[in-house]
Amino acid sequence: MLRFFAFLLLCVSMVQAAVIHVPGDQPTLDEAIQFAALNDTVALANQVHQINPSSTILIAASIVIASEGALSPGGSDNYSACQLAGNESQIRFEGDSTLFGTLMGIDLYSCSVAANDTIGCISIQDCNFVESDLFLSRLLQVRCQRIAMEDSQVNFQYIDDLFVDQCTTNNAPELALYIQWSNAVINGLVVSNCGTSYPSGRTAPIIIRGSIATFSGATVTANRVSREDHPILRLDHSSVVDLHNLIMYDNDYTISGMLIELHASSQFATNVLNIDYSCIENGTNDVIVGNIYSDLSWGDGVITNDPMLTTEYHLSSSSPCIDAGDPNSPLDPDGTIADMGAYYYCQGDQVTIPEEIVAVTEPGYPIQLEVQFTSSCDGVAIDSANTTLAEFILGAYPDSVGAEYQTGIFNLTFNPQTQGLFQDTLHIWADTEISNTDDPRHHVVPLIGESGPIPAAVTGLAVEIGEDLSAQLTWSPVDSTIYGNPVTPDFYLVFYNEDDPYSEEDWYYLNAVPGTEFEHFRAAQFSDLINYRVEAWVDIAGRVEELVLGMSQSVARSVLRPSAVIRDSQ
Repeated sequence: MLRFFAFLLLCVSMVQAAVIHVPGDQPTLDEAIQFAALNDTVALANQVHQINPSSTILIAASIVIASEGALSPGGSDNYSACQLAGNESQIRFEGDSTLFGTLMGIDLYSCSVAANDTIGCISIQDCNFVESDLFLSRLLQVRCQRIAMEDSQVNFQYIDDLFVDQCTTNNAPELALYIQWSNAVINGLVVSNCGTSYPSGRTAPIIIRGSIATFSGATVTANRVSREDHPILRLDHSSVVDLHNLIMYDNDYTISGMLIELHASSQFATNVLNIDYSCIENGTNDVIVGNIYSDLSWGDGVITNDPMLTTEYHLSSSSPCIDAGDPNSPLDPDGTIADMGAYYYCQGDQVTIPEEIVAVTEPGYPIQLEVQFTSSCDGVAIDSANTTLAEFILGAYPDSVGAEYQTGIFNLTFNPQTQGLFQDTLHIWADTEISNTDDPRHHVVPLIGESGPIPAAVTGLAVEIGEDLSAQLTWSPVDSTIYGNPVTPDFYLVFYNEDDPYSEEDWYYLNAVPGTEFEHFRAAQFSDLINYRVEAWVDIAGRVEELVLGMSQSVARSVLRPSAVIRDSQ
C-alpha cells in the first residue's frame, strides 16, 4: 500500500525551573535546599555562608547549588567570593540513579571532620551517579578535609578546576580524596598542599580502597607526608586505578620514599595500576608494588621531566606537558592535542565573532539580536562599539571578556519602520592583536535586516494519488502574516521527505508555485513513502529563482535568507 502524508509539526514549551537566592529568598542554604523543587537552582550571594557546626547539608533532589558569580555570563575566577564555612560539617549527596547534583563556584573551608571518620566535607554515600550525573563544577575550591565517596557509582565527568587544597590536619587519617568500594571517573582535578601527620595507621593524601577509579587530566603537586609508611597515593583492598594525562610532581615524600604504593593489605591483594601519557616524578623508582599479585603497567607517553608549573598549577609556555597527552584524547579547547595536567595551555591567538547577523521581521515589529564576541587565550578589553543605521539600535555590551573562550554579548534591536532590505555594520574596537580588518583592534560584523511580510503557516494540506500515480497536493491560501497583518504570498515552496519526517536533514526542495496546488508527477510510481511540507513565501529579495530541485531544505533556506556563520578573525 502506498503511503503519502501531509506533514504537521508541533512545538511543546517547557516549564523552567526556579532560581532561589540566598539570602534574598531564603536566609540559609539549608532552608533553600528544603524549599527547592526538582531541577531548581540555589544561587548563593558572594559572601560567607555559615553552616551550623557538626551539621549535614543533605542533597536528596536534582538541584544546582552555585554562587551567583559562577551563574553569571562568563563565570568568575574569584574562588573566595562565595564561601561555605562550618566546623565538622559536610555536604552530602545521598540517593539512587535518579539523583542529580551540582556544586559550582563555591569555596568550602573549615569543614573539618572528626578523627577516624570516613565522611568528608563533601560526602557521596550509597549513590549511583552515572553518565555525568554529579557535577562538582568549575570554580569550586575545597579547603577542608577530603572528598569522601563510599559504596557509590560516580562519574565526575564535569570536575573542572576543582581544588582540594590546604587540607592538612593531625586528627584524621584520610585527608584529600578518599574513595572506598566505589567506581569513579575523575577529570580535571588538582590536589595540592595536602599532607598527613596522623600518628598511627597507613594513610595518604589520596586513598583508593577496594574501588575502580580513572583519573584523567589531573594535577597532584605540593603535597607532603610525614611518616615513613605514608605515600602520596595509596591503592589497597584490590583496587584498579588508571592514571591518564596526569601530573604527579614536586610532592614531598622524602621520609617514606613512596610516591605511589600498591599496598599489600593481604597476601592475595591484587591492586592494579595503569599509567600512560603522564608526568610522574622519578618514574617507576618511587612506585612501590606490595606483592607479586599486584600489577604496575607503565604505558606509552610517560615522562619524568619537570612539568614547569606556575604558582597556580598551570603549565608554563615551555612545559614538556604541552601537547604531550594521549593523542586519542579529545582535543583541548584551542584545537590542539590534549595536554597533561588539570589545566591545558592555551595556544590560540584569535577572537571569534559571527560572520554576519541576519534579522527578519515586519515593519513596526522590532526584534532583539545578540552578537557573541568570544575570546581565545587572553582576556579582551572592549573599548567601544557602534552601528550607523537607525534601524539597528545598539544596546548594552560588556567592557571586557574573560580569558579562555569566554563570551561577551552585544545586544542589538532591529526596528524597521518601512519594508525593504537594510545593511549595516557593527563596529567593535577592542584590545586585540588580530581582527578581521586591517586594524588589529577593529572588528566588524555585517548586519543584514529584512523587513517584509512573514506569512503564517500553511494549513489544510492534502494529498491524493491520481490514476497516473501522480501526487496531487492542495492547501488553503495564506492571507495573513504571523503578526495578523494581511499578505499575499509570491510563492508556495514545496519540500519533500522520503525518510524520517521528524529529521530536518531529510527534507529537500521540490518546487515553487504561485497558487495553492501542485502536481508531483508520477511520484507514487517511484516511491512507497513521501512526506510533503509547504511554506508560504514573500520574495522581496528575488531569491526564489536561485533554488534548485533536490537542494536540502537547510541549504534552500540559507539561499532565501542567509544564516549567521561563525568565523575566526584573521
